[in-house]
Amino acid sequence: MRARCASLLSTGATLNQNGAHAADEPARRGAAGRSAEPLIAEEITAEALLCDSAVVADNKMYVQGGAWNVITTAVLPVRHPRIGIALVVRVPYALADNSQKRFSLLLEDQDGGQVAIGDPAVGRIEGTFTVGRPVGIQPGDEQLVGLAINLDGLQFEKAGAYVFKVRVDEREIKALRFRVHRR
Repeated sequence: MRARCASLLSTGATLNQNGAHAADEPARRGAAGRSAEPLIAEEITAEALLCDSAVVADNKMYVQGGAWNVITTAVLPVRHPRIGIALVVRVPYALADNSQKRFSLLLEDQDGGQVAIGDPAVGRIEGTFTVGRPVGIQPGDEQLVGLAINLDGLQFEKAGAYVFKVRVDEREIKALRFRVHRR
């Protein structure tokens, strides 16, 4: 049961104590037994995880060493060989309009100070993507955009909490928190 829970929770599903999907419980249902969650998304959202490395090929995300949130080191400062971010941006039907969307990634320490990322070290990584409506897409369908970001040689000066912030069109859509721990 433990492996099943971990697998389902990683996709955003929740289980009750009996292993049934929490969405199947009447308390989570709206009027007339319908789900309280809207069927049509209106905002760009994202799913993401930290990993050792990520790549997108043929519209699929491949992840190595994924789903961690602690970097343990014997010495500080430390230069971490690679941090991957496997990011899946969910673009709702209404916003899949063939216009460019700007995304940015930045890293902050626990005091809110920006940490340099990239090589050469810069304050943030930025880019664009465009999403349209291919043949066969139905009103209400969302488009998934996989972005694999690999950061080599990030330097951490001190132990503590850090957060990667992902923004699309200047709106934060995901925060990935992790900790650098000195043993």
